Amino acid sequence: TEQGGEVELLADSVDEVFADGVVAKTRDLPGLMNNLLALLRVGSHFTIRVPFEGAPTAWQDPSHLRAFNQNSWLYCTDWFWQLGWFDRRFRAVSLEWQDLQMKTCDRASAAYIQFVLEKTETTPWERTVARTMQSNFSGIPEDL
Repeated sequence: TEQGGEVELLADSVDEVFADGVVAKTRDLPGLMNNLLALLRVGSHFTIRVPFEGAPTAWQDPSHLRAFNQNSWLYCTDWFWQLGWFDRRFRAVSLEWQDLQMKTCDRASAAYIQFVLEKTETTPWERTVARTMQSNFSGIPEDL
């Protein structure tokens, strides 16, 4: 960067990422998540604060491209193979509804949602499921 000099980001080198207000403005969300999965160390957390889809905060900012709900991260956690992931994925650690002051609240009062995702290695079972979900599935490998 102009002020800070060169920054080199290596795979498996980042311990934590906090994104507040960035993800709702990201054009290529799958690309961002691929990059984060590569950068974070196994066991590291990605904390995301995003506007809740049912709140005015979701669309009051003209730069917002999307809003989020409690299911917004299923492709990064439960359905990870949809993003082409195999050996690693994210695990949902927590979901917190937040009001306009970013204090914990109930869903009915929520303006934001804060998610914490943890990078984890997939289990042999998860890799087997991922294989079966591929269009070129040719059977379960003998090593399982």
